[in-house]
Order: sequence, then C-alpha cells, then structure tokens
Amino acid sequence: MSVLPRILIGVVAAYVFHKMLSKKLNETVRMSIAGVLGSLTNTVLVLGLIYLFYREPYANFLELDMEQLLPALMTIVATNGITEAIISGLLTPIISKPLLKLIKK
Repeated sequence: MSVLPRILIGVVAAYVFHKMLSKKLNETVRMSIAGVLGSLTNTVLVLGLIYLFYREPYANFLELDMEQLLPALMTIVATNGITEAIISGLLTPIISKPLLKLIKK
C-alpha cells in the first residue's frame, strides 16, 4: 500500500523541481515546494489507498464506525500530513543544497 506512494515522492518532487518551477523561482524555493508536494503525495496517497482498499479492516482496527473513518483520515492529513509537509519544506533545501554541490564536483 505504501510502496507506490513512496516511489512517487521522488517522482513528484523531481518533476516539480526541474520542470514546473525551473524558470519561475530560485533554487531554494523550488526545493522547498518540491519537498512539500513530495511529502503530501505520500500522505494523501497512502491514506487514500487505505480508504479505497482497506476501509473496513482499518476502521475496525481503529475501533471506528465506517462513517467516522473518512473524517478520521482527513484529520490525520490535516494534522500530521501538513506538519510533515512543512518540515519537509524546511529540511529539503538544507539537505539538498550540499548534496547538489557534491554531485557537481
């Protein structure tokens, strides 16, 4: 359930960094946006796929009624997902800039 979303983190982040924003924003801002969107890609897809394919077992695991599952998943996205995205946006340039310098050497 989480393999495809984790692969897509890199695909989305690279696409955003190299293709979508390459001429509009500076490198640091592009890295931050790529980090945010990569993180949100993982969170939304994992929880979305859980809802699509495993909603009943997951609701039972969380001891929720089926009607409560979607709001619970949306709460996870709104709290944990957005927090992760913000942290990713802050850390991505800090980690990526030195790595890009090493690659260019």
